[in-house]
Amino acid sequence: MKKNIITLSELVADGKMIAFIKGNRSVNSKNISKKKTSFEKFGMNLVPLMYVEGQKAIDDGCVLIHPITRKEIPKEEAYKYVAIIEGQNRYVAAKEKGLGEDNLYLYECYSDENIKKILAETNIVVEPWNGLDYANGAALFNPENQLAQFAKELADLSYPISTIG
Repeated sequence: MKKNIITLSELVADGKMIAFIKGNRSVNSKNISKKKTSFEKFGMNLVPLMYVEGQKAIDDGCVLIHPITRKEIPKEEAYKYVAIIEGQNRYVAAKEKGLGEDNLYLYECYSDENIKKILAETNIVVEPWNGLDYANGAALFNPENQLAQFAKELADLSYPISTIG
């Protein structure tokens, strides 16, 4: 079961349209703004959007909605759609920014689990950076900076690798 990262233009060429799932977390204007800034820097989304076939979402008890109008999509049209289950803010930002469909990357969800469970999990496991993450980031971007390296060493000591696994 090999899943590939594809572009939105490839999905569209296959006759697919984009839908969201009713009840998924709402898009956030502050988050969209950050995504637009990232698109300006890199000309693409660095983290692919995750999608499922629209019919799978319907079969799992979900309701598809249009990503812009938020109107429900009839169940009998679900086969025409893929539903974004992770990356709604990136999708809206890409549309608002005018990011070309060749520069918007997606991948099909590799789990056979119920979509509602997947949505719940992806919305729960997201965690913002903490101080240790920022210390590691500073060291990564400033390898010659002694203070950044010292902060990284302290961060590494506070989360020993032996706790993993």
